[in-house]
Amino acid sequence: MVKNGLITLQSRFGVAETIDRLVGTVERAGLLVFARIDHAAGARSVEASLRPTQLLILATRKAARR
Repeated sequence: MVKNGLITLQSRFGVAETIDRLVGTVERAGLLVFARIDHAAGARSVEASLRPTQLLILATRKAARR
């Protein structure tokens, strides 16, 4: 499904394993993972709840050298 430029795909794995697999795939493709942010962990740190949510920030290695 594409809505506002966002593509949503369901994974048969949990959030952490899905992101781990995605990290491996993008690194093999030559991209750099700048950050992996666990929004649910951040929410827990302020005593709030959030479904498992993680964000990857990626860049090409060329862009990272600038």
